[in-house]
Amino acid sequence: MTGDPVPPLGRLTGADVRVVQVDDYFSCPLFDAYERAVERRIGETEWDLAGIRRTVEDGDRVLEVGCGPGRVVLDLLRTYGSCEVTGIDLSTVAVARAAGRVSEIGEAKRADFVVADMTRWDPAGRFDVAVVADCSLNAFATEASLDTLLDCLASTLVPDGRMALSIFDDGAAAELAGLDGRFTVDTFTTDDGIGYACWWAMAFDPTERMLKRSVFVQTSVGAPSEGVLCTMVDRIWSPSEILPMASRRGFEVHDRVPGSVDGGSAQGARTVTLVLQRTGSRPPSTDG
Repeated sequence: MTGDPVPPLGRLTGADVRVVQVDDYFSCPLFDAYERAVERRIGETEWDLAGIRRTVEDGDRVLEVGCGPGRVVLDLLRTYGSCEVTGIDLSTVAVARAAGRVSEIGEAKRADFVVADMTRWDPAGRFDVAVVADCSLNAFATEASLDTLLDCLASTLVPDGRMALSIFDDGAAAELAGLDGRFTVDTFTTDDGIGYACWWAMAFDPTERMLKRSVFVQTSVGAPSEGVLCTMVDRIWSPSEILPMASRRGFEVHDRVPGSVDGGSAQGARTVTLVLQRTGSRPPSTDG
């Protein structure tokens, strides 16, 4: 949770509703159930996969930061027969789902998962590639926190290591302005057949490039009713901001793979995957 909920959820979750506020959306089993329902309905996003594949070579040791339920990990295991992939995430719920999905396709020996804060984690070895997919960099909402993350990523890589950073492209902030004031209601059904309504409210500050989202799921009716609430704040980072920060750590652009968001409230917004390599290192293959 970050601050007060975005209007009008502040009114909806007033005195007549008993609210459980959670700090981490992805660690809440009810919100995870919502995400799984959305995946069944429209599938998982794919806009960043081409750029990530272009960064990786078969046989690489790959680290994905913010792996969530394993979307990118699964894709890399299916695409490359000799890669080893480690996913790290703060959410025990997401990591458990990712590990289960990897086991289902028989690739558990080539994947490892860690529940930890990347900025506090000390891996046993180094990686060839670090991946931050699906605009997950935006969760680092201050320049100081992003600096810390980039330092950690650089320190986990071998000397000729590479990074794939999938983010909104320059100019996308103007495309996201339409999210300001958006209020939507979605419905979903859990695996055990219980139906819920999911309320979303958003606010976007184009000057500070901050996107604030509140989500509420009512879990019971009556007097009072009950529900679960989470508020998230993202900073919309762009290539023109990220590239100088990467350059200071010895990385240069090898490729830029454009795309656009293929689902959700930001559908159609321009994106790019930055394929970065340490200055003077060999370029990744473009055959993947």
